Amino acid sequence: MAHFRRLIRSDLPPATVFAAVLDLQGHTEVVPFTQSSTTDGRPVGENSELLGLTRIGPLTVRDTMTVIEFRPPGDGRAGYCLLVKTGRVVLGWIELSVSDSGLGGSVLRWEQEISIAHLPRLFDPLLGPVAGLGYGFALHRLLRRAR
Repeated sequence: MAHFRRLIRSDLPPATVFAAVLDLQGHTEVVPFTQSSTTDGRPVGENSELLGLTRIGPLTVRDTMTVIEFRPPGDGRAGYCLLVKTGRVVLGWIELSVSDSGLGGSVLRWEQEISIAHLPRLFDPLLGPVAGLGYGFALHRLLRRAR
């Protein structure tokens, strides 16, 4: 599996950042060719099942995930979410936390392991940086959208 980490500082409060990066309508708007939703239509929370459908021409990739832990920030504690990818094509996990920066904003930490089924492991050194760039771009767009 390929691994990457993104650390993003924002002047937005932790609750706003946490909500922005878990806003699936936001993901649909900022991630090209992809529609994101919960399978039951409710907001993201613990035990939610998430679905990302990426369509490019006749090709459709289903990226399914389960929220294992979900703790929004509050009362001085960091927000935390752990998602496990459960699909047949995109595998891995995402761990994110949002904490107070101490400077009137917040710090988002996004850590992820990702692999693509049937993609030889020799591509992991390329997959990590490419996925990291793509996710970093999307995260920055989600935060801009939250303003």
